[in-house]
Amino acid sequence: MVVCFYAGYLLYVLFPAAPPRLTLVFEYSRTLQGYPQLFSNLEARAFQLLPADSRAAFPSLHVGATLVTLVCAFRYARWLFWALLPFVLGLWVSTIYLRHHYFVDLLAGWLLAILALLAAPRLDLWWRTANAPGLRDRARRPSADAEA
Repeated sequence: MVVCFYAGYLLYVLFPAAPPRLTLVFEYSRTLQGYPQLFSNLEARAFQLLPADSRAAFPSLHVGATLVTLVCAFRYARWLFWALLPFVLGLWVSTIYLRHHYFVDLLAGWLLAILALLAAPRLDLWWRTANAPGLRDRARRPSADAEA
């Protein structure tokens, strides 16, 4: 998860993409309604808190983080995978519907999650061997076979 988030933040800096709710605001003919009137003011105030100049749409970390979670749940707690699946699918659909991401952002999020899942064990192994007490000293000393 950490690899996914840090790589995603790096990609936000390298590819500063604004979400559709900001770039295509005049293309939408309907506003998104759905709450009872009681909550509409709360919804409007909450929406105003979102940054007007956001540049964090590519890749979708909504998708990347939830895919990492799903894969780990599938590997280690299959029942949790099935419990999370409808919520994760709903999140993926809602990021498009609520205009927070383009579809290409979702594709990049899925790719980012896969790459993070592949890279994390290798980075963990490297970190453990590089920082384990005594391993660096043993790696620097020539072995008995090399001396012979």
